[in-house]
Amino acid sequence: MRSFNICIALGIAALIAGCVQMPRPKPAPTYDELPLVEFKVKGKECDVDEKVDSDCDGVPDYRDQCPGEPKCEKADDRGCPIDSDGDGVPDYLDKCPQIPQEAGVVRDGCPPDTDGDGITDDRDNCPATPRGVRVDGNGCPLDTDGDGVTNDMDKCPGTPKGAIVDSRGCWVIRDTLFDFNKYVIKAQYYHALDRVVALLNMNPYLNIEIQGHTCNLGSTQYNQILSGNRARAVMDYFVARGVNRSRLSAVGYGLTRPKASSATPQGRALNRRVELHTILSVR
Repeated sequence: MRSFNICIALGIAALIAGCVQMPRPKPAPTYDELPLVEFKVKGKECDVDEKVDSDCDGVPDYRDQCPGEPKCEKADDRGCPIDSDGDGVPDYLDKCPQIPQEAGVVRDGCPPDTDGDGITDDRDNCPATPRGVRVDGNGCPLDTDGDGVTNDMDKCPGTPKGAIVDSRGCWVIRDTLFDFNKYVIKAQYYHALDRVVALLNMNPYLNIEIQGHTCNLGSTQYNQILSGNRARAVMDYFVARGVNRSRLSAVGYGLTRPKASSATPQGRALNRRVELHTILSVR
């Protein structure tokens, strides 16, 4: 009898199981149905919407590793600014976006410009140019008249190409044209003056001042007269070779403009000279 009752109970249970349907699983929620997710920030609980992208970089806040970057700048998958050239400066701040870290970039993404001439060190052939000096595309000081003396050092700008200049950039006749205390040009130095005549003929727009200078031997008055006579002797030579006198002037400066110390024979020799200065250049 007991076994019969057990069988009846099992049969009823099976019947009930066959009549009851198991519930189907719910479908996954859509993006708009996503729930708020709880986060802890500095020990405080807050609700963060997974759809929020505060900095407008395309990466939602909950995945954004660089949430404080400027709004709507391009970002990588982590939400951090893109650095195309890998120099450590993000593209939106990088003024030289194609120059890599190896160039030694500074905070604006560009290589340094140590001398401040506008040419970065990696392209600067003259990296120690003094501040304020105008430079060419290679970072070197300009030499407008092409005499080998840069503009910032040139005391006589406008010298014609081919002229012989000293370290100051001034057009000089280096040969000792005169005997001591004389102002008659020595014949062996005519060739030096003929080179000047050739340059004047090649540059008809040039007017020049012929300057006579002496050392400090003798009185100031005597040297003044001697230097004037020497300058006029050179001018007369040029005129005799066909240069129009209207393009020339002659001035004696005596011992007032030394270019070296007159304390030594070498210095006095440098001070006894004739210089040619461009005073007008009209084309």
